[in-house]
Amino acid sequence: MKRLLLIVLLTWCGLARGAEIPLAVDLGTDAVRARSDGKPLVVLYTASYCEFCEAVKTGYFRHLEADPRYASRIILREVVIDSALELTDFAGNDLTHGRFAEDRGVMLVPTVRFLDSRGETVADPLVGVSNLDFYGWYLDQRIQIAMKRTRSKSATEREPG
Repeated sequence: MKRLLLIVLLTWCGLARGAEIPLAVDLGTDAVRARSDGKPLVVLYTASYCEFCEAVKTGYFRHLEADPRYASRIILREVVIDSALELTDFAGNDLTHGRFAEDRGVMLVPTVRFLDSRGETVADPLVGVSNLDFYGWYLDQRIQIAMKRTRSKSATEREPG
């Protein structure tokens, strides 16, 4: 009985903490999946020195990966702007996270971009944190817009010419 209780407790703690946010590795492959599934890409730009980044990751983004309302409807990736981690961009170019962020004009973190399968914006970016109390609402509103616009674009692309 104690063993079962320990397993349940450890499982619950893991779920309460939320899932880790997948780092961007191959955005081209993510884009193919986004196109076939009709999902937007939600890209969270962070930095190792950013306390607000950790706050929004812990408070909001890790839960998105574990929440069935979102996990099956978006593709979430993290780009660390002060990192030399490698990634492949939408065009198949090999870059570092830092160079990718620089090329996309991201200088303030946290920044969240909502993209379609071509890497084009489908909802206004969420830049910085003006109020942590309302951050979840702002994030949810933009995700809803991105999902709607992505579904709309996917339907248009599938229509016979």
